[in-house]
Amino acid sequence: KPDRHIYNYLVVLAFILNHLNPKSTWRARLVALVAERTPDQLKRMAFPADWHQRNVWVNPPREPAAVSGLEATLRDALRRHAAAEGVTVADAHAALLRAALLPVTTA
Repeated sequence: KPDRHIYNYLVVLAFILNHLNPKSTWRARLVALVAERTPDQLKRMAFPADWHQRNVWVNPPREPAAVSGLEATLRDALRRHAAAEGVTVADAHAALLRAALLPVTTA
């Protein structure tokens, strides 16, 4: 069964936005929004218990070496997701980018 939990998508979006615009406040606003959720809500979204301590939220990579390692991890995750969904990597990437354009809701 493919992993459709939002946490994985948010990690990818945080990485992409940090890479495109390191001064973006999206990550900080998302952290504040997610911090208001109950533990049960976070569990249903597949947030790890220590999500707020992970580098992607606390100290996003800025150095090329760290970024290239994360890029490889994200590329592998995108390939696995595409295979699980039965779509091409390009289609999975396009779907992720479309999702990035949707407004974040609290409902």
